[in-house]
Amino acid sequence: MLVIAFHEFGHAFMARCTGGKVESISLDPREGGVTHMRGGISALTLPAGYLGSSLIGALLIFCGFDIVASKVASIVLGVCFLLTLWWARRDWLTIVTVLLAVALLVACWFIKHAEPLRYVV
Repeated sequence: MLVIAFHEFGHAFMARCTGGKVESISLDPREGGVTHMRGGISALTLPAGYLGSSLIGALLIFCGFDIVASKVASIVLGVCFLLTLWWARRDWLTIVTVLLAVALLVACWFIKHAEPLRYVV
């Protein structure tokens, strides 16, 4: 769900940057997501979902090289994970997976000065 949200927010961000209007973003744990928008430059907004989620992934990889950056990234990821529960309140598999991921992030904070966060983030 989190990767789908990053993908759809990439479309929405580029639509806003090119003068478009985002009408809605829908996320479904079983089917993926869709961003409804008007206007904007479609040649830029269409690939922005893949580019946006790829750039966020690259940023998380770079955060893995530093413990402090990993701590900041884990807080941001934890909040994003918990926000995905709002979209998936009826899907038990997503709820359990998100709660386990947040529990893993929290547990890593207490192991060897949070060094495992570098590998989890």
